Amino acid sequence: MGATAHSGIGPVDPIFQGPCPWSTLRRSGPLNECPATAKPHIPPIIRPLDPAQAHDLREWQRMRTALWTDQTEADWRAWLARGGDAAVLVAARAPRPGLCGFIEVGERAFAEGCETSPVGSIEGWWVDPDSRRQGVGSELMRAAEDWCRRRGLTELASDAKIGNDGSIRAHGACGFREVHRLVLFRKGL
Repeated sequence: MGATAHSGIGPVDPIFQGPCPWSTLRRSGPLNECPATAKPHIPPIIRPLDPAQAHDLREWQRMRTALWTDQTEADWRAWLARGGDAAVLVAARAPRPGLCGFIEVGERAFAEGCETSPVGSIEGWWVDPDSRRQGVGSELMRAAEDWCRRRGLTELASDAKIGNDGSIRAHGACGFREVHRLVLFRKGL
């Protein structure tokens, strides 16, 4: 099956395969397979987001809003406009309607703690609460890793808020290792 073009995101990879759930974190060593942390009863279907489908856009916006409450339409449109250096991969659980997760993966020139350039970067990762611990996050992460490998990238970066212990554990289960903690400051003038 060859790649297909979807409006707004450039070439899209064929259907992805694979299981892995999601501090600045860096994938140690080569991008090889993650151990599965949960066995789904019905494996999720992982595929690229189709921005031409209103249903896909609505579901992706719903999940993005759950992850980032301050997101706007301009934010998700900017992501879609990135083109070929980024992808949105989504998860569906047949026979249930709708999507239950997404992962946004892109290419960056630099990522804190990484040793190569460019690097793959997980920019967003969400699984609906009722679909967690069923292998959905694992499958999404594996698909993102495959996306990076196809581009010749050898490292994958991600981050999580310091207090997000669930995300930090999920990243660790996927083979990431913590490389840096950062506290941001701000002062109004």
